[in-house]
Amino acid sequence: MTIGSNVGALLVEVTEDIPSSLTVADIVPVFVEGYKDSIEEEGGSIEELDRRDEILPNGHDATVIDLRMEQHATVIRQKMLLAVANEMAYVAVVMVSDSVFTTDVDENIERILLTLHITESAVGTESAGVPV
Repeated sequence: MTIGSNVGALLVEVTEDIPSSLTVADIVPVFVEGYKDSIEEEGGSIEELDRRDEILPNGHDATVIDLRMEQHATVIRQKMLLAVANEMAYVAVVMVSDSVFTTDVDENIERILLTLHITESAVGTESAGVPV
């Protein structure tokens, strides 16, 4: 996965029909291993820098993972949020070129991800105006 000439990108992926018995703790290891494998298959490498459990504003459990990916001489920092709700798995990833990654950028990305609200039919954020 590359972000081209852009300095950042946001990707949200929703997978439907997740068994209601699955939790975010169940999907995180499976997703992370699959993600790492796909990056490595494309000739890249990925390092997990941090992983922690969070609760979204409307009560859904989530896991936030900080990653550093290198591919084709490009280094990209990623912050990923995974959640399960309403029999759907949600993955939101913000990718930023390592050359512009700062503590302020990291804090703004985190603010965006941790203000996500999952409803029956949508994912939204109250902090859409936060600069990344």
